[in-house]
Order: sequence, then structure tokens, then C-alpha cells
Amino acid sequence: MRIMSRFKPLKIISISFFSFSLAWLPAEAFQVKNLYEVRMISDNQLRAERQRLTEEAFRELLIRITGKTDIAKTLEGKALLEKAAQYVNQFRYEKEQLDPSPSAFQTSLLASSASSQTEGILDEEPALPTALPVRYQDVLVVLFDEKAVKEALWEKRLPVWGNTRPTTLVWLGFQDAQGRYLLDASEDTEILRSLRKYGKKRGLPLVFPLLDLEDQINININDVWGDFREPIVNASMRYQTEAVLAARVFLDSFGVWQGRWSLYQGDEAMSWRTRGHSIESLISAGLSQSAETLALKYANISADDDAVTGIKVQITDVSTLQDFVKLDKYLLSLSTVSATHISEVHANSVIFDIELRSDSSGFEKAVSLGKMLIKNNEAFFSPVDEQLSFRLIP
Repeated sequence: MRIMSRFKPLKIISISFFSFSLAWLPAEAFQVKNLYEVRMISDNQLRAERQRLTEEAFRELLIRITGKTDIAKTLEGKALLEKAAQYVNQFRYEKEQLDPSPSAFQTSLLASSASSQTEGILDEEPALPTALPVRYQDVLVVLFDEKAVKEALWEKRLPVWGNTRPTTLVWLGFQDAQGRYLLDASEDTEILRSLRKYGKKRGLPLVFPLLDLEDQINININDVWGDFREPIVNASMRYQTEAVLAARVFLDSFGVWQGRWSLYQGDEAMSWRTRGHSIESLISAGLSQSAETLALKYANISADDDAVTGIKVQITDVSTLQDFVKLDKYLLSLSTVSATHISEVHANSVIFDIELRSDSSGFEKAVSLGKMLIKNNEAFFSPVDEQLSFRLIP
């Protein structure tokens, strides 16, 4: 039996972004890779199955890029889905290994459920599971044309969320037969796998806490379970993420998963509840709402059907050719930027004429996430038209 405690033995683990692990460092906005690549489990490699999965993959992509979970129900979304094949760059099939056994957490829940329906105590030791054969499944990997998809979304005035996205720290409390615990990213559980899976599906860079001595001093399961904002936010400061997601999940007496979620961003907070008949459906719903909330803030919509907003941007501390190349590539990677043109070049600064798909506020939000530019306190322009000034971070 596990004993509930505020503290546990000190462990050195790593922060995880999706399925990747990084050494501990302050988290910042994350460049999501392969954002326009979607993986779908395939029953076979026949053409009809591929066509069906291509449309499903495109639906998943549209949700990922717009943040709108109901995109397929809109007139604009339906029109795009009818032409899903036109946006495919390439596809391939891969073999993916299936998980051969249930997680320890799932086993614990099954045992708890069985014991609640059986009187008395079993006097026999449970049989140890035998090794299961390794099994594989076919996966269709579809790569969509990023430029074409973006143009279609801009044309229909749908949100476009770029690949520079806010990192989100996840504090998750769960309840099993022995008590309540904080999710530990060093333990392979069904909840953790579902978080990583659906975080990737929604394009959310998730960060998991270390749960080291400092965390254990600053926060405990009761803080997360009760959704006490102050200790949650204070314990999260060391990770320097743009958002914090606090959740509690448990299986109720009817066998239904229940979840309560709170998303914190600065002074802003939003809470919601989800329920599902599987942990995957519960986590999927919780992360979908998180993505939709963040997309409302960071995704951009074209001002008019064919309007392009032009702004002049000065960037200082640009002293080498490498600085300029890196800067130009970065600006063009922002979803709101349509084109860049050099206006002036000085000893340590460059002035760009930038064409935007949305207004300048969308551009400033994207730049604030990138951690490459810092807004200058004093502008170097005369107060005419729309002009911005930034400093390149070394």
C-alpha cells in the first residue's frame, strides 16, 4: 500500500515536450515540428481506405491549425474537407509497435473495480502476466502542403495558428485505489501517454514538472485537487512557461471518467469540466479545450478577404550577415507575415517593410512568443503610420 505524503524521495528526471525529453531549463515558446504531418492508423493500404483516412487526417490538421474543434461543422470547413486530397504533398506507410500490456495505473484501477464488487479478501497471489508477443499496426503518414493550407484558411478568414506556440506546464492530480497523487512524468502510465498523444494531435507543447524537492516544498496534491491558484502559479514560476494547466481526474462510481481543468495565463484564468468513458476521451476533451482557448489568443485571422496590412519594423543589434539571415527566416516563419522587404540598412539595425495578413497586434503576439525579439522601449521612428521597433536577442 502506498502511503500519502507531501514529500517523496528526490528524483532527477527531465521535462518532456511531447515524447521528447530535455535537460532542465526554463521553458519558452516552442517551435512545433511536423505541424502539417498527420498520422492515422490504417486497416489496409487500399485506395478507398487511403482516401477515407486522408479526409480524417485533413480534419485533424484543420483543428490543429485553427484551434476550432467544430471546424468540420462549419460551411468553410466542409468546403475545405471536400478537397482534402488537393492539399496533400506526399504520403507514406509505416509500421508502429502496439503497446503489448496495460499500464500499471490501468491495472490498479481494474483491481480496485474488482475488489469493490467482491466480498472478502482474496487469499491467492495474482498470477504474473506472461510476456506478450510484439504486435505492429499500419500507419498512414500524410504530409500536407503548408503554404496551400494557410492560403486557403486566410482566404476563408479562418484562424491560422503558426508553429511557434506557447508552452503549457501540466499539473495533474489523479485518484486511484490507494489515494490521490500528482502525475509523475518519469512513470509510464496511460494518463501520461494520453496527454502526450493528444498534446501532439492538437499541436500543444506540454511541459511536465520535475516533482523534485523544490516542487514538493512549493506544491502538493491538495493544492492541485482543490485548484488553489496561488500555490499552483507560484510553483510554476520556475518553469517560465506561457501557460499553466491544472487538472484533476478520477473514475467515478459509475465507471465514468471525470475531469476538472483550469488554464492560467498571467492574470487570466479559465475553468471547465470534461467526462468520458475512457481516459483517452477525457484527456482529448480537456486538451482540445486548452488548445481552443490558446488559439483564440494567438491564432490570426485575415482582416479582409484580400487585404494586406503593411507595417514598418526596425530591428536593432543586427550586426552580422548571420544575424540578418536568421532574422529574415524567422519573420517569414510567422503565420501572420505575408512578405518582407528591406527598406533601410544601418550599422547595427535593419528596417523592414512587412506585409501582414492580420493587424499588427497579431504580429506582436507572435513575436512575443518567439523569444527572438524584444520590443524597444523607445521607438526610433517619427510617430507616423504604424511602426514598431525591436531588438534582436543574442
